[in-house]
Formats: sequence, structure tokens, C-alpha cells
Amino acid sequence: MKKVAVCFSGQPRFADIGCLFNRKYFETEETSVDYYLHTWDTQTVAEVVVKHDLEKLKRDLNDCYPFKRIEITGYNIIDEWLEENPDCCYWGDPEKQETEHEIGHAGNYQAYGMFFSAYNSFKLLEDNYDIVYRMRLDCAINYNAAAPIEDAISWAKNKEPDGMYTTDMTLKRGKTKIVDIVYFGSHSASKMLYEPILDIMKFCITDPKIKERHFHTHTGWSHIYKYSNVKLRTYKNPLPHKLIREPATKIPKEEMSWKAMAKVSQKWDGINAHWSNTRRDYDMPSTF
Repeated sequence: MKKVAVCFSGQPRFADIGCLFNRKYFETEETSVDYYLHTWDTQTVAEVVVKHDLEKLKRDLNDCYPFKRIEITGYNIIDEWLEENPDCCYWGDPEKQETEHEIGHAGNYQAYGMFFSAYNSFKLLEDNYDIVYRMRLDCAINYNAAAPIEDAISWAKNKEPDGMYTTDMTLKRGKTKIVDIVYFGSHSASKMLYEPILDIMKFCITDPKIKERHFHTHTGWSHIYKYSNVKLRTYKNPLPHKLIREPATKIPKEEMSWKAMAKVSQKWDGINAHWSNTRRDYDMPSTF
């Protein structure tokens, strides 16, 4: 029996849809799976801060996955870190950090939230695992098209101690861009990647040679992979997946399918997401 850890992080969006696909990929006769989650106690929707009912949120999340541990924190953990590291602050005025945008992902909370959440999600692990996944709750894996998870577990073992795989990476103008959707690797490689996140953030933002003032999704993860000394490795069976978008919530559960979910989500991307293109992800082996 292989031990699998799935570390979810970030906002608790669309977990009730993602679990319909993801659990069928992770939970097999050959795996013992532990689910972990770090998420936030508030969500910003159209510049309005919405406070979650924490007890209801926990109940709803546990209806989706049998979580071993859930940690819900406020964004004050970022504020506390910034008080200790004022040179890392995007905005001196705290009233601006939730609403103003430099490059789409800026502002202290928007830029740093995903890194803090990934860091805290990995810290929840209580055991050693054969493979560790880190992913978003609003991501769905196409379990019908994916290679069995046992294949990924074997890959992670062969790439120890420092091999990691990311599903979403592009090379543009000589720069590597990595998105936060799904990563996996051995426990040792995951430890190398996630434990030093905050130290790498501080180093890259304050180092006079780097001085990365836009430590957000793409630049941030590229720095973290580089300075953690984790090695990005190729995987012969790209993991087919899709970010779930709001229109998918209108599909009745009894009519939910991969193609139906991915089609309406991709249509939403084409209209609303500046980085989207016309790919039909539900027909493709991987996002990129």
C-alpha cells in the first residue's frame, strides 16, 4: 500500500466539484491517501471582503474530502511577516493592498497568499509519504485520461531525492513561468521545495542583485524552484486537468461529466482570463 499526501492550498473554491474527479484519481486499491488543507478565513469578491462561517466551511469541506487536517487562518499571518520584513511590502498603505493592482496579481495578499498557503499546507503533514501532491481546490484531474496514480508514485521514487513535476510551465522570452495548479514529487523533494518558501521570498525581494518587486504567481514559483535546488523533471504521462470555473456550478450533479465541466470552464476562461487562449483543454493531455 503506497502512502499519498494531497496538500490543498488557497481559496476554498469549487471543492464540491473537484472532489468528484480527484478522489477517483487518488483513491485506489493500491493507495492510502491523506488529505490536508490550508485555506483563508476570508475571500475577496469584486473588492468586497467576505468572511467565511468557519464551522460551516469545515463541514462543507469535509463532505468533499476526508481531511486529516484543515487549517484556516486570516491574512494577518502575512501582515505579521511583513511587520518583521517591511522591505518585502508591496504597499505601505494597508487599505490599498486588497484593491490596487500593479500587474494583475499584486498587492500583499494577492501576491503572497498562494505562497503562504502552500507553505502552511505542507507544514500540516504528520507522516512520511511515497508521493506528495500540492494543488488547488478548484483544480480537477481527468481520472479517465490520466495514467494511474501508481505510475506517478513510481516516477517520484525514481526521481528522488530532488525531482519534482509541475503540470503548468511555459518558456517565454527566455524566462520560465510556473503556475501553482498541480505539483508532485517525493516527500524529500517536496520538503526541499516548500519549507524554505518564506526565506526564498525574502531573499529574492531584498537581494540587491535580484530585487524582485513582482513576486507573484509566475516569477515567484520560478524563483522558489531555482533557489530551493529542486530539479524540475519531465514526466512521460502529463496529468490532464482543468481549473473549475463558476459556470460549472450550474451543472446538476447527476449531469456532471469531465467534458461538460471543462467545456463551460474553458468558455469562461476565453471570455474572462487575460492569459487564456482557445485551447480545448478537455481534449488535450495537459494544460500546456
